[in-house]
Amino acid sequence: MSSRKKRGTRSASTKCPEGLHNSPQNALRHGLAAKTLVLSNESQTKFDELIKAFTRKFLPAGEVELELLTAITAARWRLRRIWLTQTDAI
Repeated sequence: MSSRKKRGTRSASTKCPEGLHNSPQNALRHGLAAKTLVLSNESQTKFDELIKAFTRKFLPAGEVELELLTAITAARWRLRRIWLTQTDAI
């Protein structure tokens, strides 16, 4: 008996096309590991406004400060997403 049969796992060849299509979308359900920062169900305009607000407030001087400001803004955006996800879950 093969080890696969012993473990009760299915063969890789039995995966249905629908499952293969949906698999890459798993990370988009909550967006915590999304490759894109602004998800399709979020507003790019609101994200742009957030960057502009942070830029006006902190006035980055140079590339390094601008890079840090961008990272802070991205972290803030993701934090808001987490809060919304938690609120929906509760």
